[in-house]
Amino acid sequence: MADERLQSLAASAAKGDSSAFAELYSLSARRVFGLCRHMLGNPEAAEDAPSEVFLKVHRAFQGVAGSYNPEQRFMPWLLSVAGHFCVDQLRRRGLETRIFAPPRQDADEAGDFRVGDTWTESWTSTKEINAHERLLAEAGRDEVRQALAALPEQYRIPLVMRYEGELSYDQIAESLGLKRNHVATLIFRAKREMRALLGPIVRRKDFRS
Repeated sequence: MADERLQSLAASAAKGDSSAFAELYSLSARRVFGLCRHMLGNPEAAEDAPSEVFLKVHRAFQGVAGSYNPEQRFMPWLLSVAGHFCVDQLRRRGLETRIFAPPRQDADEAGDFRVGDTWTESWTSTKEINAHERLLAEAGRDEVRQALAALPEQYRIPLVMRYEGELSYDQIAESLGLKRNHVATLIFRAKREMRALLGPIVRRKDFRS
């Protein structure tokens, strides 16, 4: 129902309904802020992100900057706009050499990567989905945020784009200027780092309980 409401509001806003656009902002700005906070590294850096992203959305509705197809799901499209905005901000900081450099693929990372996982699956999953989903749940949302913030930027950014932004590997690769298999490598390593960070937290909780 929420998705249907967003679709309806987006269709009306694209036709010039200012009240629909305002409601769309009210319902979606928090999600945009969350994505940008994780990608940019802190709440202060993301403070103006929702208004900047929705300015781009408004222009897209008007056909000024790109275009919005009412038949596509609004939220994934919106988060894609937000992800591109954050990448532009990072590039302006001069971080692209460190963040967007293609990673060297280690021998143990060769082969196929899972590319069909969704937000409902664990940030930390690689193959054993259920075990890592339990790890994520037991760690708690605050601990997950802390672990995510502790990741190196080149791991955190594609991981957030994938799971918080719901972007495909191809979309992430296009945004970051990387090859698809490089994105898969970064996300694989990011999940591995998250597991290493969350494991001790869960064990400490088990010890105290």
